[in-house]
Amino acid sequence: MHYPIHLKLACNLNNILTTRTTHGTEIGDVMHSESNTNSYGTALLLLVCTFLILSSPIMAALTALEAAPNSVTISWTAPGDDGTTGTATSYDVRYSTSMINEANWDAATQATGEPSPQAAGSSEQFALSGLNPSTTYYIAIKVADEVPNWSGLSNVVVKSTTVEETAPAAIADASVGNPTENSLTLSWTAPGDDGSTGTATWYDVRYSTSTISEANWDAATQVSGEPAPQSAGSSQSLTIAGLSPEQTYFFAIKTADEVPNWSALSNIASGSTSAETVPPAAVADLGNSGSTETSITLVWTAPGDDGASGTASSYDIRYSASSINASNWDAATRVTGEPSPASAGSTESFTVGGLSSGSTYFFALKTADEVPNWSALSNVASAATQFDGTSPEGVDDLLAGLPTLNSLTLVWSAPGDDGAVGTASQYDVRYSTSPINVSNWDAASQISGEPSPSVAGTPESLTVVGLAENTTYYFALKTADERDNWSVLSNVAANTTALDNTPPAAINDLSAVTGEEDGQIELTWTAPGDDELIGQAMGYSIRYSLDPITEGNWESALVYMDVPNPGASGTTEAITMEGLTPGELFYLAIKTYDDAANPSLLSNEASAISGLNIISAAGDLAAPTFPANDAIVATSLPVLKVENANASSDNVYYFELATDPDFYGLVAGSVVDQQPGDVTEWKVNERLAVNGTYYWRVGTNDEGYSEVFRFNVEAFTHAYPNPVRLADVEAATFTDIPEGSDLTLLSVSGNVVREWSNVTGNDIVWDGTNESGNQVASGTYLWYVSGTDANGKLLVVR
Repeated sequence: MHYPIHLKLACNLNNILTTRTTHGTEIGDVMHSESNTNSYGTALLLLVCTFLILSSPIMAALTALEAAPNSVTISWTAPGDDGTTGTATSYDVRYSTSMINEANWDAATQATGEPSPQAAGSSEQFALSGLNPSTTYYIAIKVADEVPNWSGLSNVVVKSTTVEETAPAAIADASVGNPTENSLTLSWTAPGDDGSTGTATWYDVRYSTSTISEANWDAATQVSGEPAPQSAGSSQSLTIAGLSPEQTYFFAIKTADEVPNWSALSNIASGSTSAETVPPAAVADLGNSGSTETSITLVWTAPGDDGASGTASSYDIRYSASSINASNWDAATRVTGEPSPASAGSTESFTVGGLSSGSTYFFALKTADEVPNWSALSNVASAATQFDGTSPEGVDDLLAGLPTLNSLTLVWSAPGDDGAVGTASQYDVRYSTSPINVSNWDAASQISGEPSPSVAGTPESLTVVGLAENTTYYFALKTADERDNWSVLSNVAANTTALDNTPPAAINDLSAVTGEEDGQIELTWTAPGDDELIGQAMGYSIRYSLDPITEGNWESALVYMDVPNPGASGTTEAITMEGLTPGELFYLAIKTYDDAANPSLLSNEASAISGLNIISAAGDLAAPTFPANDAIVATSLPVLKVENANASSDNVYYFELATDPDFYGLVAGSVVDQQPGDVTEWKVNERLAVNGTYYWRVGTNDEGYSEVFRFNVEAFTHAYPNPVRLADVEAATFTDIPEGSDLTLLSVSGNVVREWSNVTGNDIVWDGTNESGNQVASGTYLWYVSGTDANGKLLVVR
């Protein structure tokens, strides 16, 4: 049965709620009320709407028929307009690369071009296009009637697109033309995306000065700015610039689709650039427009790239104290910083500095194009610098103040270049622990890093560092102009540096965590002061070690060089340590120094494992195999084993051993490449405590960690493996031997096979030979540790 659209439109949730709120009566109550006609009508409307809501389209089962690299075809049986009768109005097909449900339906991608619904019960099909190859998609559908009332979500079908395997066709008609001095134009016909149909995704164009083949393709020069492929059969071209004149080049092209599947190498096209032979014209109007005591300004008209046209590439300007000609050109002094040539006919200028005052100089230049072809020598111009004989004025207001433990700050007013005017060229500031005068000026210590003089009358300052604390220093200076005319000695200023005996406070909140990149550890702490917690310290010394750091071994710990300057007391400091061995447990500590080199006490110790980004290989998360959970381990140096994730030799495993299940108390760890066979193992490299409880886990590639296994160490002296099959393993190991003991191995008849004295390191590895180095026979052998009750039997099988 079909219902009028105006009745369906009346049946929405807001109308129902409004009707109920207005009358305050449930449907059953209204229908039994004889005094409220309106309420009766309302209840009737609610019952009809309830029926119509239940009459929305109902989706039948959705299936996926077939897939191509870029499409999936789905099918279903058409529902009705009201439930399973009639003809619905529209479909809404959506897809996603993750599961679709009512909660994320709006976020799924909506398809376009869905078919109009057919009559209920009809078979429907739709090709969902524009998909990516080799990708799994989740697909669902809803259907609406004319209101629209929307059906519920269909079942969700899962289908993967197929692999795109057809590469573009190889280009066969590449050709080269339009040669210039530094460019060639490459032309070809566009192939398709799949063979010779469709539109490919991109080109890779390369060239070389020798012929190109598949073998040397990677060594050829790759062109940038290739055009995007056009549809198959289109004519395309590319001008390759930046080439050398008069040079033969070979070109080839490969074409890729979106996967990318790459085409075979195109035909090899070749061509030669034309020669550049015309040099720039010689400059004929070189002259000067003025001079100072140390500089002369040259002017000339720019020539061209080819004779008097175009733009040249570079100038070579030279000068000498004698006239310049073609014979002595190479001996003349070449200037630096010449301007780049402007277009032909432009006025050029350049100031040659660093000259001596009152001197005559001769100038000439040559011009080059990009080859380079050099012009003939220009005309020779001469000019003289101005003479300077006036010294700067002597400084008479030098003061020394702001004493610190190892510095004093000098202030004075800048003199001029000529007396009290202009800008001088340099200062010479000196100091001594005794008064300075003209007689002992040369013996005073000369300061480095003086400021360049400012214009006359400007306040100047200089902080002299590296002084001894609690010492009186005397300072004086002289000023020079560019002609090395020196002023008289300034007044002498004196002051005393401060005395500091208070070191910075020890850092007590040093924290270390593993960094994000390989070999990184993140450190944070709070800056102490220069004097305990007051002021700002001078520097930090950060040290690190594979062993815990104490005052006793501080000097032997490694120094980390790239440290920050301390901030003000209370500042939060942070540093990312880099370049450490990835995956190692490091211990770290800091000392702080003030400007008097007073060191703080050692900070609290922090530790962390340096960052390790494990490269993922194909594989699943590996499973630990030994020791199993709650196992009893009979050695303090156990071997941990993990089942290989798969057959890939690129898998990497990260073993971790700790004293707690959260791995805060990390004891040891190691990164191990997958070993041949079914199992990869790692022997713990630090002896564990007897009767201790330990936790271990293993990470696989970047896929996370395995479950955590717990085991107890109940170490005793024993040999393993037992029996030892020397055809399968290289040796047997006697483990947990008391330090400094003697181990003896006997035949069953009591003859000594091997002896080991004063054992260190607790383990002895036996390769199955006797004292003479000969292999022993299969059989039972006895062993014992002198001075203890440790003894046993070892069965050898060959």
